[in-house]
Amino acid sequence: MSNRWIQGRASAVLAAWLVLGAGCGRSEPAPVPLASPVPGERTDETAEFPHVRFADGRLSINDRCPVKKGRLNPEAHPLYVNGRPVGFC
Repeated sequence: MSNRWIQGRASAVLAAWLVLGAGCGRSEPAPVPLASPVPGERTDETAEFPHVRFADGRLSINDRCPVKKGRLNPEAHPLYVNGRPVGFC
């Protein structure tokens, strides 16, 4: 084996390691689910379809249940999509 072959092989391994390692980083941490007995509350009880403000202070991006198209249940834990809460019924 020549010295040049070993250097080329080491360079290829280093380049692959750097490329693969660069894709593993996260731009922002995933939200941690809160373990509270009541995860949220409706913002306006008089509205037909009020948004829900969750225990972490974030407001639901939807005002209707994506499943049944009814009112959001403030006791249902949200699903976070791109760091924003989606409420359910």
